[in-house]
Amino acid sequence: MPANLSPPRMHLPALALSAALCLSGCATVNETTNGWLASEAQAFAVVGTKVLRGQARFTGEREATVLLQDSETPKLTCFGPLHFTSTAAGVIDLSCGSAGPVTVAFRALSPLSGTGLGVMGSGEFAMTYGVPAEKAAGYLGLSAAHLLGPQTKLSFPLGER
Repeated sequence: MPANLSPPRMHLPALALSAALCLSGCATVNETTNGWLASEAQAFAVVGTKVLRGQARFTGEREATVLLQDSETPKLTCFGPLHFTSTAAGVIDLSCGSAGPVTVAFRALSPLSGTGLGVMGSGEFAMTYGVPAEKAAGYLGLSAAHLLGPQTKLSFPLGER
C-alpha cells in the first residue's frame, strides 16, 4: 500500500529549509550593507585645559561609537555610544575612566557631523565630530593648530566596529 502523503506535507520540510536559507541570506546582506555604509569621522573635545582627539565610528544609520583620548600622562580616555533622540539632535553617553561619565547633548550639523556640550566634574565638556579641525576650533574656542597637536594611536575596544 503506497504512503498517502498529501502534497503540502511533502513540501513542508523543503519550504522550511528554503525559508531558513533565505533569512540567513538576508542577515548576511544586511551585515555587508552596514559594513559598506560604515564610516569614521574625526572627533575633538575640550575639557578644562585638556584637548581630546579621536573618532566617531558610524556603524549604521544614526548610530555610532565615539572614542576620544588626550596625549598627556595619565591619559584621559572617553568611550561610548552616540544615538539620535530626534531628527537633528541626540546624546553621546561617554565613560571617561576615573573622571566618570559624561553625557554630551549634541546638535547634528549633517548626518555624520555635529557639536555638543556636557559637564565633566565642574567643567564644561565641549565636543565636535565629523567637523574639520579648522571649523571645530571655532566651536571649541581654540586654534586649529592646538587641535591638531600630538596625535595618539587609537584602537576601539574589541567587539566595536
